Amino acid sequence: MPWDTQYPLLIRRREVRQIKARSEGFTGVLTVFIGIFNGEIYLKDVQSQLDAQVNKNVDLLIVDNFSQDQSWHMLSALPFSEFQGSVTLVRNSVNCGATGSFYVNLDLLTTEWVTFWHQDDTYLPKHIDVLMSGLQGVTEKVVALSTRMGSRDVQGKVLPTPPRAFELVGYRNRTLALSATIKNHLIPWPCTAFKVGALIQAESPWHSSSFHDTEISMHLILLGELEFLDIETMLYTENPMSGSHELENAERTLGSFLAIHRFISSSSFLNYLGSLSWRDRDNLLSTVSSSIKTRIPIEPYRSILITALYESASFAI
Repeated sequence: MPWDTQYPLLIRRREVRQIKARSEGFTGVLTVFIGIFNGEIYLKDVQSQLDAQVNKNVDLLIVDNFSQDQSWHMLSALPFSEFQGSVTLVRNSVNCGATGSFYVNLDLLTTEWVTFWHQDDTYLPKHIDVLMSGLQGVTEKVVALSTRMGSRDVQGKVLPTPPRAFELVGYRNRTLALSATIKNHLIPWPCTAFKVGALIQAESPWHSSSFHDTEISMHLILLGELEFLDIETMLYTENPMSGSHELENAERTLGSFLAIHRFISSSSFLNYLGSLSWRDRDNLLSTVSSSIKTRIPIEPYRSILITALYESASFAI
């Protein structure tokens, strides 16, 4: 649906959603945000994986993103009594996309941290427990804590998983982290706990599923530190029919172009450039420029972005 058609619907998104509070308990540290879209075939597995979690000391926020199947009716009937935090079910009034569904319902979160549970992925029983244990040891500067993510195919067969970018790149080096994110996305969202306050600051337009999580990741890199736990806690489903993979090349390229342009023109990026020495700034500009050439091979998009990058640098003095 074109953005100009979506906009009138989305500005009313919170007023007309349905909310069901199944239980109310103490407010914990972590919310598990479970996004559902036409997910009736997955809900049995979602419930069984939740029931198998060793640690249930979390809040659950389960959002049906305007499914056209029986997902909402099935969710309304599922028991979540074993979870010690609050359980909230929501049905959006329009399909807001995966990231949009989170930001629409951000007002329902009361915890400091949130992690995203994908309906078609496989989460091991230790997943929540490993994240919760890891969060106890992080400093205030940390904005994202990731575990190791394996792979499976759509039939559930475990696949060999080569090292992912997060495991290979010096993610504590912001220049390397930004470069890796522009090239191939650094933060593994399905197995990461995010600081909610940082996600609020990093919100980006989400009317398209192209590149918005990568844009948010770039802002997160400048907002704080990333941490990685070398423990596999889930299997990502390599699904060629997922929302982002179904995009046409034109929308994929345009989305990437707009996101990178917004980021390199943002005050956070300008402030970061201004904080660097001349040598470090030149290194950053050279590295980011090279990453843009890799991610955006099409002209005139590539040249416009590189020009905008160096224009931004001229203001960050």
